[in-house]
Amino acid sequence: MLEMRTRPGRALDGYKIMNRIVDGIDAATVARWIAGLTRALPLAVVGAGSLLLAGCATPPPSSDPEAVTEFNETNDPIEPFNRSMFDFNLTLDDYVLSPVARGYRWALPSYVRERVTNFMANLGEPVTFGNDLAQGNFGRAGTSLVRFASNTTIGLAGLYDPAKVWGLQRHDEDFGQTLGTYGTPEGAYLVLPFLGPAPPRDAAGRVVDMVIDPTTWIGGHNAMIAGYSNTALGITNSRSNNLDTIADLRKTSLDFYAAVRSLYRQNRNAEISNGTASPAAPGYGGSSSIEPFMPVTSIEAAGKDEVPATLAPVNGSATPSAPQASLEQTAPQTSYVMASPTASDFGAAPQLTP
Repeated sequence: MLEMRTRPGRALDGYKIMNRIVDGIDAATVARWIAGLTRALPLAVVGAGSLLLAGCATPPPSSDPEAVTEFNETNDPIEPFNRSMFDFNLTLDDYVLSPVARGYRWALPSYVRERVTNFMANLGEPVTFGNDLAQGNFGRAGTSLVRFASNTTIGLAGLYDPAKVWGLQRHDEDFGQTLGTYGTPEGAYLVLPFLGPAPPRDAAGRVVDMVIDPTTWIGGHNAMIAGYSNTALGITNSRSNNLDTIADLRKTSLDFYAAVRSLYRQNRNAEISNGTASPAAPGYGGSSSIEPFMPVTSIEAAGKDEVPATLAPVNGSATPSAPQASLEQTAPQTSYVMASPTASDFGAAPQLTP
């Protein structure tokens, strides 16, 4: 039985506020917003193109072969633009998403947050199942199907995870990973506002995943509101689960942008290979499914059955002359758990450094 002994009044007030917000959303108003965004899209595309051209990184001279090799391996030809977008997303995270996530973790006990995590994970099983089939991983596809069927029924719409108790471990697959398994290259590294890292392969994969997601095609006003609410809840819950991990990474990284870029690719390599191939294996080299605003992938949601050792927090031992050196090494295995709120969680948002 669910016993909300920790601040039940605050949690109930939160539910009432959410209901009032949802009731106050008008479908016609949302339609007008969408129409306005559609009219502004061509101008936005032109503006983004101008920013990309202005933000191209200058390649090193050919007289410095080591620098040229590093530049090519980094595959970040528009780094100035990407850093600007990274700072933009980080500012939104500092002043919008992180405070909301801290309040969410403060208001709801860990038991409730765990139910939310299970529910969101269950909603993603159909997409995982489809990509398992596309990759020819029929055994893993069967696992995803059984997990979805059992957790949706016995697990009360996914609030509980009896399939895990039976030994059916959850895994994630998306179409970007599917493309990677067939040797599609990642493309140039790209950071987009609100979306975070989105190289061409994964950006295309997100569109396909949205198309094959059954919840995308549920129509009606109430379904639309439910979809927006689920998205907002999923983002908030995922960010809440990673508050400490991301904070530690920011503190220990000499160059947070470079650290995120490195961990992002390491994580994607492990995802594509299902943990069975070297991250440097030919055909792999990619990105990750990033939650909006989040500077790094959700450790809990992004890994396979186990978190790769290369995703452990950076220990900050890199030398100033080589800020990325420690990122390319394998870090000790670390277990990531849903932490309980501490006094530090209620402090002011961290300030950006130049």
